[in-house]
Parts: sequence; structure tokens; C-alpha cells
Amino acid sequence: MREELSILRLIQGGEYLVFSEIGRFSRRNHELILAYGSSNLGLKLAGAFGVIAVTRYNRRTLTTIHLALVDDWELSGNGSGDVRRLQFEPLRRLVSIYNRLGIRGSFNAEVMQQLTFRQYQNEHEELKTWANEWDDIVWETFRQGHDIQLHIHPQWQNAEYIDGRWSLTSDWSILNYSREAAHQMLVRGKEYLENLLKDIDANYRCVSFRSGAWCIAPSTHMLELLVNL
Repeated sequence: MREELSILRLIQGGEYLVFSEIGRFSRRNHELILAYGSSNLGLKLAGAFGVIAVTRYNRRTLTTIHLALVDDWELSGNGSGDVRRLQFEPLRRLVSIYNRLGIRGSFNAEVMQQLTFRQYQNEHEELKTWANEWDDIVWETFRQGHDIQLHIHPQWQNAEYIDGRWSLTSDWSILNYSREAAHQMLVRGKEYLENLLKDIDANYRCVSFRSGAWCIAPSTHMLELLVNL
């Protein structure tokens, strides 16, 4: 499996995604393999490409491999970058490739960025334009059958927009915020996605969360907050 995973590729018209194993966890006859992917698409999705969760189940000669293609969708962690080049255009290209290959992906949309764009949109017209386009792309991606879930970069808390650039000075780890502040970020993010997508599927619920910089534990309250959302 290690050899197969290291050369696993999705190839379409000269564009490729390659997944390489970074760790695995085993229990009985189940195996969870985590992998990073790289591509030549110029993507800015969770660093190189994203995290792939592979579950292997063996029973005698039967092997079933489940691939979950999941991606963080965001600007750079410090708020820098062209939102169209780093987010909008790559997601459209990736969804197009997935659609041609019959693949359904799951995208963890970083919502704190979007909430901050909305906060300042009346003062800066470009932020309103980008926020509307963000909504449109998320909405259309979901409409085409892909999953949308929650990702949070808490450093967008109290961000400032100065001369066309973002200044993010808050802590990057949600673990360093109070229980109440963390709960507010989770609720606001979850509600934003559900309100955006309920017109497509009235039963849509945000049920998955990936914490920025993978900061989720140790914590006395984070898992409890997620369970009770």
C-alpha cells in the first residue's frame, strides 16, 4: 500500500495530483493513512494541495480503499495574496477536473476571512466584490455535488485592512482563545455556511471542522463545543 500510495496520481490533460504518505494509524484490520498531495495546478489549497484520508479494510483477499479528497480553501495565513489567483481560479479548475473524473471532493472553506471581508465591505468596494464572488463559488461548487465544510483561521479576529493589505495580529491557534470566543467563531462560521447553502439543500448541515494550523488539542473545551454545535 505504501508503494501504491506514493505514486497514486490523478491525471487529466497534462495536469496531475500526486499523493505521498506522511503517516498511518492501524486498528485491527482497519488502516487510516494520511497523505499530502502536490500538483502542477498552482493551487493554494491547504499548502501544497490538501490532506487525503485513506482507509484500508482487509478481509482475506478483499481490499477496499476509500479516498477522501479534502482541501482547506483559504488565502495565505497572514492574509496576503490575490484572492482570485490563490482561491477562486484554482478551485474552479480543481472542481472541473473532479467533475470530468467523476470525483466528489470536500472543501473546508475558511469562513473567518469571509466574515471579515463582509465586515469591511461597505468601506471598501473591492471587498464586497470578492465576498460576493466567494459566495458564488462556494454555492456553485456545492450545487455541482461537492461537499462544503468549515475551516477557521482565528487570526482574522480584529483584522485591519490598511492601504489594500490585511494586517492580522491575532493568535493563530484557536486553543489560545477563551471558550466563549472559540464558540462564537464556530457558531458564526457554521451559520454562515448553512445560510448560504440551504437554498440548494434544505437539509444541509455543517458537520465537519478543521482547525487552522491543526490546532485542536489539548483543550478542555474544544471537542465539547464541536459536539454541541
